[in-house]
Amino acid sequence: MDLTDLRTEIDKIDRQMVELLLKRMDICQDVAAYKIRNGKKVYDKDREQEKLSALSAFAENDFNQHCIHDMFSQIMAMSRKLQYQEMERQGVYGRLPFIAVDKLDTDNIRVVYQGVEGAYSQEAMRRFFGDDVHSFHVPKWRDA
Repeated sequence: MDLTDLRTEIDKIDRQMVELLLKRMDICQDVAAYKIRNGKKVYDKDREQEKLSALSAFAENDFNQHCIHDMFSQIMAMSRKLQYQEMERQGVYGRLPFIAVDKLDTDNIRVVYQGVEGAYSQEAMRRFFGDDVHSFHVPKWRDA
């Protein structure tokens, strides 16, 4: 095969991928409707991690596993965005039930705080996340 033939094959596959992505996004509209009716949250970390692992396992090498993981991470992010937009459109965004958590996952977390070192925001950050948290500050913008 020459380069033109290879590109033609890629173009065919790309069209199929677009068609499947559009079908997936249509189903995401239905998922949003279900979540709105049932008061479910949009983001389900465990579900997404399980899905990413399962899909990546279809690949035969590390490069393709990484490719699949990245591609589906983006697709899932766009699916969540669509669901949030649907909730906003229906006026329910912000009215979903509060879901309490026992503990935040703070392993390997990076925290940004506003102001200068020693400010109240830095103290609050340290009290909440501990003295060993990886952090940095963003200086307050001043009028020029």
